[in-house]
Amino acid sequence: MMNYLKIANIISNSESMLINDISRQILKKCILDCKLNAVVEDVKVYNLDSNYDYDAYIIKKEDSIKYSYLIDALEIEENRLIVLEDSKENILLNVGKLYRLENQMKGKKIVVANIQKINYDITKEKFDWVYEQLEISLQILLNKGYKIKIFSISKEEESIENKKLCEDFVYKFQNKNIQYYRDVQSVVKYIDVIRDAEMSINLSMDANILCAALGKPFITINLDRSYTNFCKKFGLNDVIYNIDEINVGKITNKIFSSKSMFECQQIEKLINLSYEKNTKVIEEKLKVIKVKEKTKSIRSIRNISNNKIYKLNKNSINKLELGCGKNPMPGWIHLDYMNLSGVDVVANLDTCDKVPLPFEDNTIDEFFGSHVIEHISKPLPMMEELHRIAKPGAIAVFRCPYGSSDDAFENPTHVRQYFLHSYGYFSQPYYWREDYGYKGDWKVNKVTLFLSKKRYQYKSKEEIFFEINSYRNVVLEMMVELIALKPIREQKKELQTPDNIEFVLVDM
Repeated sequence: MMNYLKIANIISNSESMLINDISRQILKKCILDCKLNAVVEDVKVYNLDSNYDYDAYIIKKEDSIKYSYLIDALEIEENRLIVLEDSKENILLNVGKLYRLENQMKGKKIVVANIQKINYDITKEKFDWVYEQLEISLQILLNKGYKIKIFSISKEEESIENKKLCEDFVYKFQNKNIQYYRDVQSVVKYIDVIRDAEMSINLSMDANILCAALGKPFITINLDRSYTNFCKKFGLNDVIYNIDEINVGKITNKIFSSKSMFECQQIEKLINLSYEKNTKVIEEKLKVIKVKEKTKSIRSIRNISNNKIYKLNKNSINKLELGCGKNPMPGWIHLDYMNLSGVDVVANLDTCDKVPLPFEDNTIDEFFGSHVIEHISKPLPMMEELHRIAKPGAIAVFRCPYGSSDDAFENPTHVRQYFLHSYGYFSQPYYWREDYGYKGDWKVNKVTLFLSKKRYQYKSKEEIFFEINSYRNVVLEMMVELIALKPIREQKKELQTPDNIEFVLVDM
């Protein structure tokens, strides 16, 4: 039986899914070219845990410096940590070893524009000027029969903001020939978007690097020194414009006069040198590493090995029932701690701080948990993990006993009690005084309290609140609706949202 090395590709939480996908594909090609038997898994740096038992860990130099305290805490054997000394820029250029675009004949009249938030120190006036010139330029192109593709390369925490920016940008034109391409999260999807384009207009450095590596003509704006240095390095000074100089004429003239592809021997040379350098480092390290004996228990690895990764179509509506028990709801994905009939995913929600749930990021639209959360001793890691797999704006509904009811205490498996404001602590603004390292952000959209109709149908809201805060067993059950916010908000008290509490009177 052939032994395979199990390799963790340590990815940064601050990178986009597209960039992480490219780094994984490049790493796989390096290993394949080294003729090594290995499987590669992406592991986010904050999800690293000493229980994983990987044979090797590969990380970029800048990330190894940034997260050195986390890596040190894992006590990884020195020979099992492989640090790629190359810069992120050079590593991304290696995408040119994975894909080659065909030299398309000019005349398809397609332009792509990389629209996203500009995270550089420029004034709002200059920001507005850039977008105004871009809007006018694209309108001219539309008038001349061009098709425009809009997309963004978004970091996870910026995905909602950039999505809205792109949608608003496209909406202004009211033209079917300009379209927003969502979820450009893989190199294959990115290639599909830019393949037939005559030109790419870029507002991100990552987009510039990818275009240069693939030979796709582009123009960009000098947002900071890295843009200038990159273009100067490869003699691309004619594709970059200062903010004060950019205007409609320069953008459109560049597009009308562009070639369908460009070649730069300097870029080709650097791609080859960088790829060979990274491949050599990986080969030398991995050839002397022996496959570790895996020591984890069946229970501790069940989330990731037994279920593998539960693949979902991100374009579908995916609904996850937490703790479905013996009565799973039709039409939902069923998750439970026990391997019961009808359970799709066996996972322990109380070990989310050590073992991630077997779902990809941003895949779930709805969550429902009925009388589950009060059984979880470590709810913050669970809510952070649910936030990771939630799509931006996903809804999570939890039903549980109210904290001052006998039901909250009588069951010995109930380890937490929840009150009116308890769920607020699954958001960021509630940590304005202290920071416990929690990275999720769930906005409380509505709290529903179920009360005895016979007892409270004639009482005012104020009287009911007084009794809730004064006596036991007033609330029969509580239901809370949460919304996943991405990017997460700042830890500021003023960002807390007002209570939206609803009373439902029921017959007992």
